[in-house]
Amino acid sequence: MTDEFADPGSGSGESLPLAELLGHLLMFDVTKETDEIETKHGKTTAINCSVVVLDGPSQGTEYSDVLIFPKILKNQLRDQIGGKVLGRLGQGPNVKGNPPWQLDTATEADKVLARQWIAVKAEPVAAAAPAGNPFG
Repeated sequence: MTDEFADPGSGSGESLPLAELLGHLLMFDVTKETDEIETKHGKTTAINCSVVVLDGPSQGTEYSDVLIFPKILKNQLRDQIGGKVLGRLGQGPNVKGNPPWQLDTATEADKVLARQWIAVKAEPVAAAAPAGNPFG
């Protein structure tokens, strides 16, 4: 069986509350890398995507048209344009004053939860959710 989720790579829209989502399982539907955008830190690109929170108190919350600017997180998503990335939001070692945002690799249990979310979203509205599915 092929795995439909990519691991996070190395290395205008809604605002994604990163601090609130620390440690949560997130699924990114990566759309594109933007042209350069002028920010308070200078010109940079961002990764445009939609994000769904798959666990925790915000489970089921969807964010559309999100722009991802943090460098490591952006680099992890860049190679997956047109696909989905599943991972837990974490932070790397604090080397320059602020720990960088990053995605930690999803477990098999995390992937099961993500597949349940995808299945619920693909079902017709009138269909009942499978037993034990937290999204039904």
